Parts: sequence; structure tokens; C-alpha cells
Amino acid sequence: ADTEKEEIDKIKIEAQLVGEKIKEMVSGNRNNVDKPFLVYDKKIKDYRQITYKDIAVLMRTTSNWANVFLDVFHSLGIPSYTETDTGYFEVIEIRTFLSLLRIIDNPRQDIALAAVLRSPIVGLSAEDLGNIRLYHPKGSYFDALKKASTSKKSDLNIKINKFMANLEEWRSLARSSDLASLIWTLLKETGYYDFVGGMPGGRYRQANLRALFDRARQFETTTFRGLFNFLRYIDNIQESGNDLGTAKALGENENVVRIMSIHKSKGLEFPVVIVSGLGKNFNFQDLNKDILFDKDYGLGPTFVDPDKRIKYPTIAKFAVRNKLKLETLAEEMRILYVAMTRAKEKLILSGTVKDIKRNLANWSRNVNSLKWQLPIEQTANGKSYLDWLCPALIRHRSGEEMRKLGSCNELPPEHIRQDKSNWNIKMHKYDQFDTSLREIQKGEYEDLIEKVKNLTPLEPQSDFEYLINKNFRWEYPYLDIVGKPAKIAASEIGENVVKEPFYYNKDKGKQNIPVKRPEFLQKSSKLTPTEFGSLDRDILFSLIFIIIKRLFYYIFSYFRC
Repeated sequence: ADTEKEEIDKIKIEAQLVGEKIKEMVSGNRNNVDKPFLVYDKKIKDYRQITYKDIAVLMRTTSNWANVFLDVFHSLGIPSYTETDTGYFEVIEIRTFLSLLRIIDNPRQDIALAAVLRSPIVGLSAEDLGNIRLYHPKGSYFDALKKASTSKKSDLNIKINKFMANLEEWRSLARSSDLASLIWTLLKETGYYDFVGGMPGGRYRQANLRALFDRARQFETTTFRGLFNFLRYIDNIQESGNDLGTAKALGENENVVRIMSIHKSKGLEFPVVIVSGLGKNFNFQDLNKDILFDKDYGLGPTFVDPDKRIKYPTIAKFAVRNKLKLETLAEEMRILYVAMTRAKEKLILSGTVKDIKRNLANWSRNVNSLKWQLPIEQTANGKSYLDWLCPALIRHRSGEEMRKLGSCNELPPEHIRQDKSNWNIKMHKYDQFDTSLREIQKGEYEDLIEKVKNLTPLEPQSDFEYLINKNFRWEYPYLDIVGKPAKIAASEIGENVVKEPFYYNKDKGKQNIPVKRPEFLQKSSKLTPTEFGSLDRDILFSLIFIIIKRLFYYIFSYFRC
């Protein structure tokens, strides 16, 4: 577990280093703000400032790496995207929603129930979960939840009762409707679909939820139907060690950083390519099998002595193993060539090593070799791409700092050291980025979260504030004539008069303004019902006015006398 955590930390550190380099290029060099990084655009036939879509991050394998890079990039505010064949059931939105489906099928699943209660669907805190358990320390957590729902009224009690009512309704819906309808209803009623849309990478998270809906709809077409069978189908996929790829929701011109494997980058080119994970060891697991096979050398078995209860490799196995290792290294070298030739204008190589001084001392063993090509024993003993790249770069004039740190006093040959290629070699310590990474994870959004909790107005975080205000606060400048017809046919004049059309007044809103009929219409026909009504209304108002006026006159005369 410690080794796995250490490996994840190394990936995070490298991802942060790459992310900061991307932000530096896109926003402008910190040391030369007036000289942003430019790339050539064939469409405009001129140089322009680099954007995120001009950058691709390549790695030997995206498994365990791509998702970590995505999370770190999102924390740095870098839009990014990756296509993976695995990791669908590991993304937070799918794990949370599957937990909701599990407790709808059977609420007495403590882990799934706690996951839903803690999620934004219910919004309870860890302290709330602990308080619920106190109502029923032993037994099912669902029993504790039911007892907490009957406790005295509080904010926690209100949330629990609301959730319990929704859960009962959802369970009834699961029995009476099809699976796809249930999932879509849950996405809308819980608001979870909209919530994940506001998270970093929200568009792709929503695509993952839509993919779950589509898979449920496809599952309903089979002979196995219902929520229970669908969850069992998902469990079988996970128990067999298989997984599904995350949903693909990326357009060709999306302004995002592409993260992909080197294999998938074949045939593609990008203005800027960052090849990451160069410190990862090559995979030689297949060479550790008891029996190896080669089409030329045949079988390479391991000798087993049952009497002495020992086993050891035979000479045939050594020969086959050495041949297979060289073939693996040759394939890795071809893959490295593919990665380095994907860049059109700028190539960035990154990798992490555990003991930099010891590695530099090993890489500088043949620094004074007169040949351009590295000795075959050095390339054959390489365990990672850095074991090939660094021995070559340390002989360049830019590798002086590497030679000093590796305690190498010898100089490379002059014709190699003064090669015309330009390399900018930088080495960073783990502690520097470890501290910075913690600051990003804990401190970047603390101020914003605190303001949201206190309902304090937030300052605009976007450069498009003016454009947003202009669009959302825009008012139509000609409201006075809204509703007035541009033209009226002669046959429509009578109809418009009778219907008393609306006219808009900016101060008083919509009003009915009676319009008199033309005189030629008044002479040719009697009064219309509308005109009769208007006449009765005017007479009644006049009589009321006269009566009130006379009443005030008599009252005033009485008091005066």
C-alpha cells in the first residue's frame, strides 16, 4: 500500500510540473511576459499565441496515469481530456450514482448508503453520519437512519425525513417503471446531473452519466431486465477485472489539452508535445514466467529438482530470456521514437527518479566516449526511457549541471558537447512540488468556499464579465412600439378596432386603449356591443361623479351653517 501511494504521489508531482509548464506557455512566460510562446498556424499562415488545444501530453500507458493528470490539471484550471478504455466505474459520479441505485434495490447496504448520504444528493457531513450511528450503535445503518428520522425535529432530522420519503418513492418507481426511466428520473429529481456539470470537467462527467443511461436502456432490450439484474451485471464486470471506457464527448476544435497514450498518437502531430512518465520502468513481467518461448530459440524452461525442492533457470531459458528482453527494448525504443516525432515545434520530456545523484553518476559513466552512439551495454541495461535519454543529454553543453551533480569531472568530446541542438534541462526537488501540491489541493479554493458559506458576494472570476453583463442586462431600445403592427390591411381595420388591440406603455405596461371607428363605418352601421358597453360605462361614471359632487356640496353646506 505504501509503494502504491508513493507511486501515485510521484505521478501527481510530475503532473503538477507539467501543468505549471502548460500554464506558463499559455498565459505567458513568467520571466518574459512580453514574449508569449508562439506557434505557426497554417490557416492564417502566420504565428499566433499558443492555446490549450495545441498541446498534447503523451505517455507510455494511460492506466493509473491519465486520471491523476486530469485531476491535477483541473485543480490548476487547465481544461484537459483523455480517452481511456478503463476507469469508467472509478470516476466519482458513476460510483456515487451506482451507490444510489444499490440502496434503491436494497437499502440495507451500509457502504452504499453512507456514500449516498455523504454525497451532494443528500449533503450530510461526516459528523452527521456519526450522530446517526449513535441512535442505533449496533446493527444495520439503515435501522439507525430510521430511528434518527423519528427523533426530535432538527436540520438533520429534516434532511433525513426528506431523503427517506424520496427513497420510498424511488423504490416504488423502480418496481413500476423500466430501468432507463428510473435512471433519468433520478438524474433530474436529485439534481445530480446538473451538479456534476458544474464540477471541473463537468461536460465529460455528464457524458459519463448519459452513457450509464444508454447502457441501462440497452440492457433492457435483453432477456434480463430490472434494477437487480442490471446491478448484478455491473458487479460481474467488476469482479472479472474488466472495466469500461469513459464516455467520449470531445469535438475536434475543443480548446483542451489532449492526454493520450503514445500508441494512439501514431499518425498525429501537435505544435507542442509533452512526453511524460519517462522515469517509469519498462514492463519485463513476461520474462519472469517459468517457461519462455521464442520462435527461433524454442522453449526456455526452468529446471525443477523435486528432491531438493528447488528450481533454477536453465541455459536455454537464459538465452530465450536475453533475446526476448532485447526485442522488448527494441520495441520500447521504437515507441520512444514515435513519441518524440509527434512534436512540430516544441518537445518537452519529463520524468521522475528516486535518487538523482546515484542515477546521474550511472548516466555519466560513458560521458567521454568518442562515438555518438551510446555503448550497447548501456542501452541494453536501461530500465526506463530516462536511462537512454539522460546519458545522451549529459554529454551536451546544456548538461553541465547534470555532470556537476553526478560528480563527473570528465568532459564530453568537443564535437558532441557543442552540438547545434538546443536543450533546456531543469531539475526539481520533490519537496518543492510536494509543498506546492498541498497548497493547490488545500489552499487554492479555501477563500472562495469560505465566502460561499458566509453568503458573501464573490468577485468576478472571469475575463468575460463585461460580455456577460452586456448580454444578460440588455434591454430592447424600442419597447414603446412593441405590439404595434407594422401595417394593417383595409379589411382588417374593423376587426382591429372591435378587438381593441393592446398597446405597450413603458411606464404603465400593457393597456387596453379603445380606438374610435372611422366615421364612414359609424355612418354605415349601428353601434357595436363594445361601443354600447363603453357608452354605458361613461354614463355610469358621469352619474356617480355628479352624485358624489352633490353629496360633498350638501355636507359642506351643513357644516358651514
